[in-house]
Amino acid sequence: MKKLTKVRNETFPTKYEISAFEVLNDFRFPDVFRYFLMTQNPHVVEEQLLQIQNDELLVFGFIPFSTKEDSSFQRVFRKTHPYLKGQYIPFANCAFGQLIVISTNQKDFGSIFLWQNESSIDQMTFVAEDITAFVNALK
Repeated sequence: MKKLTKVRNETFPTKYEISAFEVLNDFRFPDVFRYFLMTQNPHVVEEQLLQIQNDELLVFGFIPFSTKEDSSFQRVFRKTHPYLKGQYIPFANCAFGQLIVISTNQKDFGSIFLWQNESSIDQMTFVAEDITAFVNALK
């Protein structure tokens, strides 16, 4: 996985902090995503353009992982949980309320999708096989 060029940095969570969050919310991130959080955990990066099928998607920024109750990660997780039910976890923002999410369910574990805020999870658009493919595709 390539290293993203950070414009705005965040602190790196520990393996313990990530594990505690997973246990508390009854899911597990894919190992490669846990590694991404512990080594990059970006907020704003220079690489923001992503090609999806025949469209380009602008990724405004990442939602950096944090266990702090007032963090953007915690707020977005709580707000989207009624719709995503812990099966998909948002980690990046796009235009028009769209979020980039990673699957934590068995059916498509680790895959990356584009989700329209407050829509059905059945209507998501496939983006990448995993976080490595997603990060490597950003330009």
